[in-house]
Amino acid sequence: MSAIMDDLRNTLFAEAQGNVAFILTDKRIDVNKLLSAVPALMAPGVFDSLPDVARYDFMEAGKCIAFELPTAAAFHLLRGTEGMLRHFYCSLVRRGRVEPLWGPMVESLRRRRTPPPAPLLDNLDNIRRSFRNPTQHPDKIYDIQEVQDLFGLCVDAVNRMVLSL
Repeated sequence: MSAIMDDLRNTLFAEAQGNVAFILTDKRIDVNKLLSAVPALMAPGVFDSLPDVARYDFMEAGKCIAFELPTAAAFHLLRGTEGMLRHFYCSLVRRGRVEPLWGPMVESLRRRRTPPPAPLLDNLDNIRRSFRNPTQHPDKIYDIQEVQDLFGLCVDAVNRMVLSL
């Protein structure tokens, strides 16, 4: 019997060599939704209204949070939010501006005769100042708790933009 167990162990180790397994730990955000159902973490219909690149970035952010890559998740969240902001801005302003910047877009929206709701614009300014700018430069490293909070801020802003169109 011992010889059989030795053969089994050797075979198992040989077959498993080079294979890697990940064990995902629970997060405040449902891991299954982060991996395969990010649209369910947004208001109904919002995800389908996002530009393609923003959809991609939010899906990637979900995976990065699930696999505990918080700084990478922050990059994707901020890219997705900025992509939606550009879409939102161009939809309201109806100008084909090349690469408008986050700060000037929000200021331009504030100056409109009928601006978008103040909570949305305030949230976008907060995200830009507190997260996007430090993240774009090598000044910020995120932990898993902070990036989940950022996920909530970005989803709130994206929900409000889509629902304001």
